[in-house]
Amino acid sequence: MLKVNLSALRQELDKVENAGVNAAKRFTREAADTALELSTPTIKTGAYITSFQITTGGSGRSRGKSSHGKPKASNKQSKVNEARALLESDINKIDFSTVNGVVLRNGAPHAEYVELNEQGHIFSRLTQRMRTYNG
Repeated sequence: MLKVNLSALRQELDKVENAGVNAAKRFTREAADTALELSTPTIKTGAYITSFQITTGGSGRSRGKSSHGKPKASNKQSKVNEARALLESDINKIDFSTVNGVVLRNGAPHAEYVELNEQGHIFSRLTQRMRTYNG
C-alpha cells in the first residue's frame, strides 16, 4: 500500500509551480533585455527605447514618449538603463502565478518609423531570437 501525505504532495506541487513562475520571469526579462539590445543602435533622443512596456495585455494607455523637439541623447547607456528600470518595474508588478501571458509593446508615436526605417525590424528580430531561447 502507498499512502500519500497531502502536505508533502502540496510541497512538491508548489516547487513545480515556483519553477514555472521563475522560468516565465526569466523569459520575460530576457525578452526585455533583447529588445533593449536590438534598440540601442537606434537611439537618437531615447524616446523610443524608453517607450517599451510589458503588460498583461488588455486595454489601457501604453507608455509612449515622443522624440519631437527633444535633444539628442548625450549618453545612450543612460537611456538603456532608464528603459531597463522601467521594464523591470513592469515585470515586478506582474503576478506570474496567475497571468495567462504578457505583452511587450512600444507606444512611441514614431515606433513604426523606427521599426521600418531605422536599423529597425526590432520586433521581428526579437521574435526570431526568442524562438531559440533556452534559458
